[in-house]
Amino acid sequence: MERAAFAEAAKAHEYFSTDCFNRCWALIDKPSRSEAETLEMLALAQASFWHWTQRPARAAAVADDAAGRDRHAAEARRLCAEVADPAERELVLQDLERFS
Repeated sequence: MERAAFAEAAKAHEYFSTDCFNRCWALIDKPSRSEAETLEMLALAQASFWHWTQRPARAAAVADDAAGRDRHAAEARRLCAEVADPAERELVLQDLERFS
């Protein structure tokens, strides 16, 4: 992937990690949620988690910092072990393999 594409991906991960996080917390704080809102909250939490795991490793890759990239990718892999859903975990791990 070209340097410009990595930079754009980093911006997208920055935006979506924080946006999904904030939208999820707004639903968490809501005193009463519909079933649809609860499902949305869970999806936002998963999306936020995935985008957060992409940020440091990708940033290091853009900066040609192989040691930083590898360190952050290893941490993301460690955190993936805590993801209960095997399919979700595999999606993150597959993405990590593309740049590490």
